[in-house]
Amino acid sequence: MFVNQFLKLKDKSRLVKESNRVILFTVDNGEKFASLSVVHALVLALSTGENSTTDIRDGLMEIFDFEQSEAQQLISDLLVQTADFIDVQDHAFTELNARYDAEDFIYQAEPTPWQNKLEVPNTVVWMTTNRCPADCVYCVIPTLKANEIAPNELTTEQAFKFLSECVALGVKYVNLHGGDPFLRKDMIEIIEYLLEHDVFVDVSTKMPLRESLIERLAKAGLDTLQVSIDSKIPKIADAIVKVKNWLPKINQTIELCQKYDLNVRANIVVTAMNIDGIPDLLRYLIEEKGITDVGMSSYLRSEHKHDDDLLINQQQREWLVNAVNEISAQYPDIEIGNISVKSEREVSVSIPGFGSCAGGKTALVIGSDGECATCDRTMPYQQARIGNVKESSIRDIWNGEALEYLLDPPREEYEGTPCFDCDHFQQCNVRQRCYYRAQLINGRLYAPDYLCAKLPEPPVEMF
Repeated sequence: MFVNQFLKLKDKSRLVKESNRVILFTVDNGEKFASLSVVHALVLALSTGENSTTDIRDGLMEIFDFEQSEAQQLISDLLVQTADFIDVQDHAFTELNARYDAEDFIYQAEPTPWQNKLEVPNTVVWMTTNRCPADCVYCVIPTLKANEIAPNELTTEQAFKFLSECVALGVKYVNLHGGDPFLRKDMIEIIEYLLEHDVFVDVSTKMPLRESLIERLAKAGLDTLQVSIDSKIPKIADAIVKVKNWLPKINQTIELCQKYDLNVRANIVVTAMNIDGIPDLLRYLIEEKGITDVGMSSYLRSEHKHDDDLLINQQQREWLVNAVNEISAQYPDIEIGNISVKSEREVSVSIPGFGSCAGGKTALVIGSDGECATCDRTMPYQQARIGNVKESSIRDIWNGEALEYLLDPPREEYEGTPCFDCDHFQQCNVRQRCYYRAQLINGRLYAPDYLCAKLPEPPVEMF
Protein backbone atom coordinates (compact mmCIF):
# COMPACT_ATOMS: atom_id res chain seq x y z
CA MET A 1 0.00 0.00 0.00
CA PHE A 2 1.38 3.40 -1.03
CA VAL A 3 1.59 5.89 1.86
CA ASN A 4 2.62 9.53 1.58
CA GLN A 5 5.80 9.89 3.63
CA PHE A 6 8.91 12.03 3.64
CA LEU A 7 12.24 10.40 2.80
CA LYS A 8 15.80 11.37 3.60
CA LEU A 9 18.97 9.58 2.60
CA LYS A 10 20.95 8.93 5.79
CA ASP A 11 23.98 11.12 6.36
CA LYS A 12 26.39 8.22 5.92
CA SER A 13 24.70 6.75 2.86
CA ARG A 14 26.43 7.34 -0.47
CA LEU A 15 25.53 6.91 -4.14
CA VAL A 16 28.21 6.17 -6.74
CA LYS A 17 27.46 6.21 -10.47
CA GLU A 18 28.83 3.46 -12.66
CA SER A 19 28.33 2.96 -16.38
CA ASN A 20 25.67 0.27 -15.91
CA ARG A 21 24.28 0.86 -12.40
CA VAL A 22 24.48 2.98 -9.24
CA ILE A 23 26.08 1.70 -6.04
CA LEU A 24 24.48 2.50 -2.68
CA PHE A 25 26.51 1.93 0.46
CA THR A 26 27.13 3.15 3.99
CA VAL A 27 30.55 4.72 4.46
CA ASP A 28 31.15 3.32 7.95
CA ASN A 29 29.80 -0.16 7.27
CA GLY A 30 31.09 -1.91 4.19
CA GLU A 31 28.65 -4.79 4.57
CA LYS A 32 25.70 -2.48 3.84
CA PHE A 33 25.85 -2.46 0.08
CA ALA A 34 23.37 -2.50 -2.81
CA SER A 35 23.42 -2.29 -6.62
CA LEU A 36 20.64 -0.12 -8.04
CA SER A 37 19.16 0.78 -11.39
CA VAL A 38 19.38 4.42 -12.43
CA VAL A 39 15.71 5.11 -11.70
CA HIS A 40 16.10 3.75 -8.16
CA ALA A 41 19.11 6.00 -7.62
CA LEU A 42 17.11 8.98 -8.86
CA VAL A 43 14.48 8.32 -6.18
CA LEU A 44 17.18 8.30 -3.50
CA ALA A 45 18.80 11.45 -4.87
CA LEU A 46 15.40 13.13 -4.51
CA SER A 47 15.14 11.86 -0.93
CA THR A 48 16.44 15.07 0.64
CA GLY A 49 13.97 15.24 3.53
CA GLU A 50 11.69 17.85 1.96
CA ASN A 51 10.27 15.69 -0.84
CA SER A 52 7.40 13.35 -0.05
CA THR A 53 6.77 10.03 -1.74
CA THR A 54 3.91 11.72 -3.59
CA ASP A 55 6.29 14.40 -4.89
CA ILE A 56 8.76 11.74 -6.00
CA ARG A 57 6.00 9.65 -7.59
CA ASP A 58 4.84 12.64 -9.62
CA GLY A 59 8.42 13.29 -10.70
CA LEU A 60 8.84 9.73 -11.93
CA MET A 61 5.58 9.97 -13.85
CA GLU A 62 6.78 13.15 -15.56
CA ILE A 63 10.36 12.07 -16.31
CA PHE A 64 9.78 8.43 -17.29
CA ASP A 65 6.14 8.55 -18.31
CA PHE A 66 5.23 5.96 -15.68
CA GLU A 67 1.67 5.12 -14.80
CA GLN A 68 0.75 6.22 -11.27
CA SER A 69 0.46 2.65 -9.99
CA GLU A 70 3.82 1.74 -11.58
CA ALA A 71 5.61 4.68 -9.93
CA GLN A 72 4.00 3.96 -6.56
CA GLN A 73 4.99 0.29 -6.69
CA LEU A 74 8.58 1.18 -7.59
CA ILE A 75 8.87 3.54 -4.60
CA SER A 76 7.24 1.07 -2.21
CA ASP A 77 9.56 -1.74 -3.29
CA LEU A 78 12.60 0.51 -3.03
CA LEU A 79 11.72 1.55 0.53
CA VAL A 80 11.86 -2.10 1.55
CA GLN A 81 15.11 -2.77 -0.32
CA THR A 82 16.93 0.27 1.06
CA ALA A 83 15.46 0.51 4.56
CA ASP A 84 18.94 0.57 6.15
CA PHE A 85 20.00 3.56 4.06
CA ILE A 86 17.11 6.02 4.48
CA ASP A 87 15.10 7.74 7.19
CA VAL A 88 11.32 7.93 6.85
CA GLN A 89 8.73 10.02 8.71
CA ASP A 90 5.25 11.46 8.12
CA HIS A 91 6.34 15.12 7.93
CA ALA A 92 9.19 17.06 6.32
CA PHE A 93 12.60 16.88 7.96
CA THR A 94 14.03 20.04 9.49
CA GLU A 95 17.61 19.05 8.62
CA LEU A 96 17.89 18.19 4.94
CA ASN A 97 20.38 16.01 3.07
CA ALA A 98 20.73 17.59 -0.36
CA ARG A 99 24.06 15.94 -1.16
CA TYR A 100 23.12 14.96 -4.71
CA ASP A 101 21.76 16.72 -7.78
CA ALA A 102 18.97 14.49 -9.03
CA GLU A 103 19.71 15.41 -12.65
CA ASP A 104 23.06 13.61 -12.35
CA PHE A 105 21.13 10.35 -12.07
CA ILE A 106 19.15 10.81 -15.27
CA TYR A 107 21.38 8.95 -17.68
CA GLN A 108 21.29 5.90 -19.92
CA ALA A 109 22.93 2.97 -18.18
CA GLU A 110 24.87 0.59 -20.38
CA PRO A 111 23.17 -2.81 -20.84
CA THR A 112 26.07 -4.81 -19.42
CA PRO A 113 25.93 -7.36 -16.57
CA TRP A 114 26.53 -6.18 -13.02
CA GLN A 115 29.90 -7.37 -11.75
CA ASN A 116 31.02 -7.94 -8.17
CA LYS A 117 33.92 -5.51 -8.67
CA LEU A 118 33.38 -1.77 -8.86
CA GLU A 119 34.68 0.31 -11.74
CA VAL A 120 36.73 2.33 -9.25
CA PRO A 121 37.20 1.66 -5.52
CA ASN A 122 34.75 3.46 -3.25
CA THR A 123 37.00 2.73 -0.26
CA VAL A 124 40.71 3.37 0.19
CA VAL A 125 42.57 2.12 3.25
CA TRP A 126 45.81 4.04 3.61
CA MET A 127 48.41 2.66 6.00
CA THR A 128 49.76 6.15 6.60
CA THR A 129 52.90 5.10 8.49
CA ASN A 130 54.38 2.00 10.08
CA ARG A 131 55.52 4.05 13.07
CA CYS A 132 53.55 3.67 16.29
CA PRO A 133 53.91 4.84 19.90
CA ALA A 134 52.62 1.47 21.14
CA ASP A 135 53.63 -2.14 20.62
CA CYS A 136 50.31 -3.89 21.17
CA VAL A 137 50.40 -7.62 21.76
CA TYR A 138 47.61 -8.16 19.24
CA CYS A 139 48.86 -5.97 16.36
CA VAL A 140 48.94 -7.81 13.02
CA ILE A 141 50.90 -5.02 11.28
CA PRO A 142 54.72 -5.00 11.57
CA THR A 143 55.43 -1.58 13.10
CA LEU A 144 58.38 0.64 13.91
CA LYS A 145 58.95 2.68 17.05
CA ALA A 146 57.57 6.19 16.97
CA ASN A 147 61.01 7.78 16.70
CA GLU A 148 62.39 5.42 14.05
CA ILE A 149 62.93 6.49 10.46
CA ALA A 150 60.39 4.90 8.11
CA PRO A 151 62.10 4.10 4.81
CA ASN A 152 60.25 5.06 1.63
CA GLU A 153 57.27 6.58 3.48
CA LEU A 154 55.14 8.72 1.16
CA THR A 155 56.05 12.38 1.27
CA THR A 156 53.37 15.02 1.76
CA GLU A 157 53.49 15.80 -1.97
CA GLN A 158 53.14 12.12 -2.92
CA ALA A 159 50.32 11.63 -0.42
CA PHE A 160 48.31 14.57 -1.73
CA LYS A 161 48.88 13.43 -5.31
CA PHE A 162 47.19 10.07 -4.77
CA LEU A 163 44.54 11.51 -2.44
CA SER A 164 43.57 14.11 -5.04
CA GLU A 165 43.15 11.26 -7.50
CA CYS A 166 40.91 9.51 -4.97
CA VAL A 167 38.74 12.62 -4.83
CA ALA A 168 38.63 12.93 -8.63
CA LEU A 169 37.69 9.24 -9.02
CA GLY A 170 34.83 9.58 -6.54
CA VAL A 171 36.26 7.58 -3.63
CA LYS A 172 33.80 8.20 -0.79
CA TYR A 173 35.54 6.61 2.19
CA VAL A 174 39.15 6.79 3.33
CA ASN A 175 40.36 4.79 6.32
CA LEU A 176 43.54 6.30 7.74
CA HIS A 177 45.32 3.32 9.19
CA GLY A 178 48.74 2.71 10.71
CA GLY A 179 50.90 2.54 12.74
CA ASP A 180 49.47 5.71 14.17
CA PRO A 181 48.34 8.27 11.57
CA PHE A 182 49.03 11.22 13.85
CA LEU A 183 52.76 10.52 13.82
CA ARG A 184 52.64 12.13 10.37
CA LYS A 185 53.04 15.88 10.80
CA ASP A 186 50.78 16.54 7.80
CA MET A 187 47.88 14.40 9.04
CA ILE A 188 45.60 17.26 10.09
CA GLU A 189 45.98 18.91 6.66
CA ILE A 190 45.24 15.59 4.98
CA ILE A 191 42.08 15.06 7.03
CA GLU A 192 40.92 18.64 6.39
CA TYR A 193 41.47 18.19 2.65
CA LEU A 194 39.45 14.97 2.49
CA LEU A 195 36.58 16.37 4.55
CA GLU A 196 36.46 19.50 2.40
CA HIS A 197 35.84 17.21 -0.59
CA ASP A 198 33.01 15.24 1.05
CA VAL A 199 35.11 12.13 1.69
CA PHE A 200 34.17 10.29 4.87
CA VAL A 201 37.27 9.89 7.01
CA ASP A 202 37.74 7.03 9.45
CA VAL A 203 40.80 7.52 11.64
CA SER A 204 42.00 5.92 14.85
CA THR A 205 44.78 6.67 17.31
CA LYS A 206 46.61 5.38 20.33
CA MET A 207 48.32 8.71 20.97
CA PRO A 208 47.56 11.41 23.54
CA LEU A 209 46.68 14.17 21.08
CA ARG A 210 47.27 17.87 21.60
CA GLU A 211 44.24 20.01 22.40
CA SER A 212 44.92 22.29 19.42
CA LEU A 213 44.90 19.28 17.08
CA ILE A 214 41.62 17.94 18.46
CA GLU A 215 40.06 21.39 18.14
CA ARG A 216 41.06 21.50 14.45
CA LEU A 217 39.68 17.99 13.85
CA ALA A 218 36.35 19.06 15.34
CA LYS A 219 36.22 22.29 13.34
CA ALA A 220 37.06 20.39 10.14
CA GLY A 221 33.95 18.27 10.65
CA LEU A 222 35.49 14.91 11.48
CA ASP A 223 32.58 12.63 12.33
CA THR A 224 34.31 10.35 14.84
CA LEU A 225 37.75 9.66 16.24
CA GLN A 226 38.42 6.05 17.19
CA VAL A 227 40.58 5.32 20.21
CA SER A 228 41.79 1.92 21.37
CA ILE A 229 41.20 1.03 24.97
CA ASP A 230 41.37 -2.60 26.06
CA SER A 231 41.12 -2.48 29.85
CA LYS A 232 40.17 -0.12 32.68
CA ILE A 233 42.78 -1.78 34.89
CA PRO A 234 46.01 0.24 34.48
CA LYS A 235 48.34 -2.75 34.84
CA ILE A 236 46.54 -4.74 32.14
CA ALA A 237 46.13 -1.74 29.83
CA ASP A 238 49.87 -1.06 30.03
CA ALA A 239 50.76 -4.74 29.44
CA ILE A 240 48.59 -4.94 26.31
CA VAL A 241 50.02 -1.85 24.60
CA LYS A 242 53.47 -2.13 26.25
CA VAL A 243 53.47 1.52 27.31
CA LYS A 244 53.61 2.76 30.90
CA ASN A 245 50.77 4.87 32.29
CA TRP A 246 48.70 4.25 29.18
CA LEU A 247 45.21 4.70 30.61
CA PRO A 248 45.59 8.34 31.74
CA LYS A 249 46.94 9.23 28.30
CA ILE A 250 44.06 7.75 26.35
CA ASN A 251 41.54 9.18 28.84
CA GLN A 252 43.02 12.61 28.19
CA THR A 253 42.36 12.23 24.47
CA ILE A 254 38.77 11.14 25.12
CA GLU A 255 38.11 14.09 27.43
CA LEU A 256 39.53 16.62 24.98
CA CYS A 257 37.40 15.20 22.17
CA GLN A 258 34.31 15.58 24.32
CA LYS A 259 35.30 19.14 25.17
CA TYR A 260 35.07 20.01 21.47
CA ASP A 261 32.01 17.82 20.76
CA LEU A 262 34.01 15.36 18.65
CA ASN A 263 32.44 11.91 18.79
CA VAL A 264 34.61 9.13 20.18
CA ARG A 265 34.38 5.48 19.22
CA ALA A 266 36.19 3.15 21.60
CA ASN A 267 37.57 -0.08 20.18
CA ILE A 268 38.36 -3.19 22.22
CA VAL A 269 40.42 -6.13 21.02
CA VAL A 270 39.39 -9.27 22.87
CA THR A 271 42.23 -11.43 24.17
CA ALA A 272 42.70 -13.85 27.04
CA MET A 273 44.50 -11.01 28.86
CA ASN A 274 41.48 -8.72 29.07
CA ILE A 275 38.34 -10.77 28.41
CA ASP A 276 37.34 -11.12 32.09
CA GLY A 277 37.29 -7.35 32.54
CA ILE A 278 35.47 -6.38 29.34
CA PRO A 279 31.96 -6.11 30.90
CA ASP A 280 33.36 -3.74 33.55
CA LEU A 281 35.25 -1.86 30.84
CA LEU A 282 32.05 -1.37 28.85
CA ARG A 283 30.21 0.03 31.88
CA TYR A 284 33.17 2.29 32.62
CA LEU A 285 33.21 3.64 29.06
CA ILE A 286 29.45 4.21 29.06
CA GLU A 287 28.85 5.48 32.58
CA GLU A 288 32.08 7.32 33.40
CA LYS A 289 33.46 8.36 30.01
CA GLY A 290 30.18 9.01 28.21
CA ILE A 291 31.08 6.86 25.19
CA THR A 292 28.09 5.94 23.02
CA ASP A 293 29.85 3.83 20.37
CA VAL A 294 32.04 0.84 21.22
CA GLY A 295 33.53 -1.59 18.72
CA MET A 296 34.93 -5.01 19.51
CA SER A 297 37.02 -7.55 17.61
CA SER A 298 38.68 -10.86 18.33
CA TYR A 299 42.42 -11.45 18.58
CA LEU A 300 43.85 -12.55 15.24
CA ARG A 301 46.91 -14.68 14.58
CA SER A 302 49.74 -12.90 12.78
CA GLU A 303 52.95 -14.10 11.19
CA HIS A 304 55.31 -11.64 12.85
CA LYS A 305 53.81 -11.60 16.35
CA HIS A 306 51.64 -14.32 17.84
CA ASP A 307 50.97 -15.96 21.19
CA ASP A 308 48.55 -18.87 21.52
CA ASP A 309 47.95 -17.83 25.12
CA LEU A 310 46.09 -14.75 23.85
CA LEU A 311 43.42 -16.81 22.05
CA ILE A 312 40.07 -17.25 23.79
CA ASN A 313 38.23 -20.55 23.87
CA GLN A 314 34.61 -21.21 22.89
CA GLN A 315 33.39 -21.15 26.49
CA GLN A 316 34.94 -17.73 27.04
CA ARG A 317 33.51 -16.53 23.73
CA GLU A 318 29.98 -17.58 24.66
CA TRP A 319 30.29 -16.02 28.12
CA LEU A 320 31.43 -12.69 26.69
CA VAL A 321 28.74 -12.61 24.01
CA ASN A 322 26.04 -13.16 26.64
CA ALA A 323 27.56 -10.57 28.99
CA VAL A 324 27.75 -7.96 26.23
CA ASN A 325 24.19 -8.71 25.15
CA GLU A 326 22.99 -8.08 28.71
CA ILE A 327 24.78 -4.71 28.79
CA SER A 328 23.37 -3.80 25.38
CA ALA A 329 19.88 -4.49 26.70
CA GLN A 330 20.54 -2.18 29.67
CA TYR A 331 21.76 0.62 27.38
CA PRO A 332 19.65 0.42 24.20
CA ASP A 333 20.84 3.83 22.98
CA ILE A 334 24.50 2.80 23.07
CA GLU A 335 26.05 1.24 19.97
CA ILE A 336 28.01 -1.79 21.19
CA GLY A 337 29.72 -4.14 18.80
CA ASN A 338 29.98 -7.76 19.83
CA ILE A 339 32.11 -10.66 18.71
CA SER A 340 30.30 -13.54 17.08
CA VAL A 341 29.27 -16.58 19.07
CA LYS A 342 29.50 -18.56 15.82
CA SER A 343 32.72 -19.95 14.52
CA GLU A 344 34.52 -17.82 11.97
CA ARG A 345 33.93 -20.59 9.44
CA GLU A 346 30.16 -20.36 9.88
CA VAL A 347 30.26 -16.59 9.59
CA SER A 348 32.42 -16.63 6.46
CA VAL A 349 30.35 -19.03 4.40
CA SER A 350 27.12 -17.17 5.20
CA ILE A 351 28.13 -13.64 4.12
CA PRO A 352 25.88 -12.49 1.23
CA GLY A 353 26.46 -9.92 -1.47
CA PHE A 354 29.88 -9.21 -2.88
CA GLY A 355 31.48 -12.17 -1.15
CA SER A 356 33.51 -12.74 1.94
CA CYS A 357 36.18 -10.15 1.12
CA ALA A 358 35.90 -6.63 -0.31
CA GLY A 359 39.61 -6.37 -1.04
CA GLY A 360 40.16 -5.53 -4.69
CA LYS A 361 36.40 -5.50 -5.35
CA THR A 362 35.27 -2.38 -3.53
CA ALA A 363 38.37 -1.43 -1.55
CA LEU A 364 42.05 -0.76 -2.22
CA VAL A 365 44.81 -0.80 0.41
CA ILE A 366 47.78 1.55 0.07
CA GLY A 367 50.86 1.07 2.21
CA SER A 368 52.95 3.74 3.86
CA ASP A 369 55.47 3.37 1.02
CA GLY A 370 52.81 3.56 -1.71
CA GLU A 371 52.64 -0.18 -2.38
CA CYS A 372 49.10 -1.41 -3.05
CA ALA A 373 47.37 -4.65 -2.09
CA THR A 374 43.90 -6.01 -1.48
CA CYS A 375 44.49 -6.37 2.27
CA ASP A 376 46.66 -4.65 4.85
CA ARG A 377 47.70 -8.03 6.25
CA THR A 378 49.04 -9.31 2.94
CA MET A 379 51.10 -6.18 2.28
CA PRO A 380 54.35 -7.84 3.49
CA TYR A 381 54.04 -10.51 0.76
CA GLN A 382 55.58 -9.36 -2.52
CA GLN A 383 53.34 -11.73 -4.48
CA ALA A 384 50.23 -9.97 -3.10
CA ARG A 385 51.25 -6.47 -4.20
CA ILE A 386 49.57 -5.00 -7.24
CA GLY A 387 51.34 -1.68 -7.90
CA ASN A 388 52.62 1.51 -6.31
CA VAL A 389 50.98 4.93 -6.31
CA LYS A 390 54.42 6.53 -6.72
CA GLU A 391 54.62 4.97 -10.16
CA SER A 392 51.04 4.37 -11.35
CA SER A 393 47.61 5.93 -11.05
CA ILE A 394 45.00 4.37 -8.80
CA ARG A 395 42.79 3.79 -11.83
CA ASP A 396 45.56 1.87 -13.62
CA ILE A 397 46.34 -0.18 -10.52
CA TRP A 398 42.64 -0.95 -9.99
CA ASN A 399 42.22 -2.08 -13.60
CA GLY A 400 45.65 -3.68 -13.89
CA GLU A 401 46.59 -7.25 -14.64
CA ALA A 402 48.13 -7.83 -11.18
CA LEU A 403 44.82 -7.22 -9.38
CA GLU A 404 42.87 -9.15 -11.99
CA TYR A 405 45.19 -12.12 -11.44
CA LEU A 406 44.68 -12.04 -7.65
CA LEU A 407 40.90 -11.87 -8.00
CA ASP A 408 40.71 -14.66 -10.57
CA PRO A 409 43.84 -16.82 -10.28
CA PRO A 410 44.21 -19.76 -12.67
CA ARG A 411 43.68 -23.25 -11.36
CA GLU A 412 47.34 -24.07 -12.05
CA GLU A 413 48.42 -21.84 -9.13
CA TYR A 414 46.71 -24.33 -6.80
CA GLU A 415 48.34 -27.47 -8.15
CA GLY A 416 49.18 -29.82 -5.30
CA THR A 417 46.40 -28.46 -3.06
CA PRO A 418 42.78 -29.62 -2.50
CA CYS A 419 41.60 -26.57 -4.46
CA PHE A 420 43.13 -27.81 -7.72
CA ASP A 421 40.53 -30.53 -8.34
CA CYS A 422 37.65 -28.92 -6.42
CA ASP A 423 34.39 -28.36 -8.28
CA HIS A 424 33.89 -25.12 -6.30
CA PHE A 425 37.12 -23.59 -7.56
CA GLN A 426 35.52 -20.83 -9.63
CA GLN A 427 32.93 -20.00 -6.97
CA CYS A 428 35.77 -19.47 -4.49
CA ASN A 429 37.48 -17.18 -6.97
CA VAL A 430 34.32 -15.08 -7.00
CA ARG A 431 33.96 -15.08 -3.22
CA GLN A 432 37.74 -14.74 -2.85
CA ARG A 433 39.76 -16.97 -0.60
CA CYS A 434 41.65 -15.24 2.18
CA TYR A 435 45.25 -15.06 1.02
CA TYR A 436 46.35 -14.06 4.52
CA ARG A 437 45.00 -17.21 6.14
CA ALA A 438 46.30 -19.32 3.27
CA GLN A 439 49.82 -17.93 3.69
CA LEU A 440 49.85 -18.36 7.46
CA ILE A 441 48.67 -21.93 7.43
CA ASN A 442 50.11 -23.29 4.20
CA GLY A 443 53.14 -21.06 3.68
CA ARG A 444 51.92 -20.02 0.23
CA LEU A 445 49.46 -17.46 -1.08
CA TYR A 446 47.65 -19.76 -3.49
CA ALA A 447 46.36 -22.40 -1.12
CA PRO A 448 43.06 -23.36 0.55
CA ASP A 449 41.42 -20.88 2.89
CA TYR A 450 41.21 -22.05 6.49
CA LEU A 451 37.49 -21.17 6.53
CA CYS A 452 36.59 -23.48 3.64
CA ALA A 453 33.70 -25.62 4.84
CA LYS A 454 34.84 -28.54 2.67
CA LEU A 455 38.12 -28.91 4.55
CA PRO A 456 38.82 -30.28 8.03
CA GLU A 457 39.84 -27.95 10.84
CA PRO A 458 43.30 -26.48 10.20
CA PRO A 459 46.29 -27.34 12.39
CA VAL A 460 46.37 -23.86 14.00
CA GLU A 461 43.76 -21.49 15.40
CA MET A 462 43.38 -18.17 13.62
CA PHE A 463 40.96 -16.39 16.01
